[in-house]
Amino acid sequence: MRKYGVYAVVIVLFLCVFTPQAQAAGEKQWIFDYAGALSDSELERLESEAAKMVEKKGLDIVVLFVNDGYNASEMQDLADDFYDEHAYGYEEPHGTGVLLAVDINSRRYHISTSGGAEDYFTNSRLDDLEDAFVPALSDSDWAEAAEDFIDFMNQFRNPNLPITMQDRLAASVARLPFYLVIAAGGSGIIVWIMVKKRANKVTVNSNTYMQPGSFSIVQQDDLYLREYTTRTRIPKNPPNRGGGGGGGHHVSSGGFSHGGRGGSF
Repeated sequence: MRKYGVYAVVIVLFLCVFTPQAQAAGEKQWIFDYAGALSDSELERLESEAAKMVEKKGLDIVVLFVNDGYNASEMQDLADDFYDEHAYGYEEPHGTGVLLAVDINSRRYHISTSGGAEDYFTNSRLDDLEDAFVPALSDSDWAEAAEDFIDFMNQFRNPNLPITMQDRLAASVARLPFYLVIAAGGSGIIVWIMVKKRANKVTVNSNTYMQPGSFSIVQQDDLYLREYTTRTRIPKNPPNRGGGGGGGHHVSSGGFSHGGRGGSF
């Protein structure tokens, strides 16, 4: 009987230690609609898609809709603070994850990254991410924008998985254009040096094959029939991508590191 009692105590302790963590993971919510932007069916579908992508890619994915007319700096604070207050992070609280906050009133958005996602989402990848979901925001298609944001995470490599040969090959292919530019630049310099050396040895000029006295200019007149004035418009500097809004690597009001960027649509 004593042996079974010991087993019972061990089982109870096991449940006390591990059950809260399982409940915490199960209670996480990914899609928040405080603006009435989504229907019930859209909210349910997006929640399911986000949950699947979270497990597949090893990062928390959160989408937040509000209708409060926030400005650019307020959007950054909203995104960072919402992430911090809910302690998002796939591997640990305030860990790897990405959050998209959208204000349908001011028509602004902000992307907040944390943990491994902060390093992964470089400026180039943020450009690609914006290209994925901002067009739908511009069309006020809120569900499509959220879905495009979630689907883009397929490009995120799960940091919890070991690096495979396929990962190394994909990385090499991604850097191939850079290698080609370097190779082309090096080849161009070599060709230019060869042409330069050859040009220095040329002794033939415009008078080499001309017979003396065979060509002379008697008179030259310049006659202007019309005068034309050509005007060229100087283009203005293109607007900053996304419309600004803070971004970059920074520390939130809660003291946690974040990356990302914001903009308008």
